[in-house]
Amino acid sequence: MTVLGFDEALAHAEWIKLEAEEKIPIATIPALVVMKFFAFADRKHTDDLKDVEFILEHYLQYHNEDRIFDELAENFASGTFEYQQAGPFLLGKDAGQLCNRQTIERLLPILDSLVDPYSEKIEKLLGPIGDVDEEEKRRREIAANFKAFQDGIKQIDESRL
Repeated sequence: MTVLGFDEALAHAEWIKLEAEEKIPIATIPALVVMKFFAFADRKHTDDLKDVEFILEHYLQYHNEDRIFDELAENFASGTFEYQQAGPFLLGKDAGQLCNRQTIERLLPILDSLVDPYSEKIEKLLGPIGDVDEEEKRRREIAANFKAFQDGIKQIDESRL
């Protein structure tokens, strides 16, 4: 199993105090997502992707609502993406800021395989829906969230060049 992302996770961990002198590092959400992508790439367990999908869909609710207007007003004004992709995009930016170049270079191909709504990986995330129109909508939502996350990482990566 790859250990890419672990150094970044530890370097950006939040330290939680257990008792008087005991502290443990807790991975931040962006670090956890990066490690989950690498775990999926190694193990091919759909549960890793389901965890990431859940986090992508709910990241705004984790103290990030105010960031929409501070950081993304231009994106909304230009129609770059929809409100639903704001959380995944911000999470991508946060993940991109903690990752080094090598980690990003290994992460982006994993994401490339997740932005096609008709990929086998998206298929595995769907589960039984039953309604063709609803399935199509869900496919596109999932792929758009992965794409927004990827775009957030790329924006940070390009700003470093």
